Amino acid sequence: PQVEALGPAPVAAPGPALPGGCLLISVTVPQPTAEVFVDGQKTGQTGTDRTFESPPLEGGKTYCYTVTARWVERGQVVESKKEVTGTAGEVVRVNFGR
Repeated sequence: PQVEALGPAPVAAPGPALPGGCLLISVTVPQPTAEVFVDGQKTGQTGTDRTFESPPLEGGKTYCYTVTARWVERGQVVESKKEVTGTAGEVVRVNFGR
């Protein structure tokens, strides 16, 4: 599957600098045409399973992203937001499925 790169890293709490990496966010949505936003920026992937990669992050710190999914269900627009936190090298799963 395709991995989409995210914009700049969010600010983390201060602490000692450790070797880092990227945080992967694995998102499941109920419809392949659902729109997905990460920290307010619309992403370009389609399908029910999507993967996003943060920019390189500093190790030993926790980062927070807001993931929003929007889709149409029975003629109504459904929007759901979830806060996800993780560290460099971690895979965080977000499920908007019904």
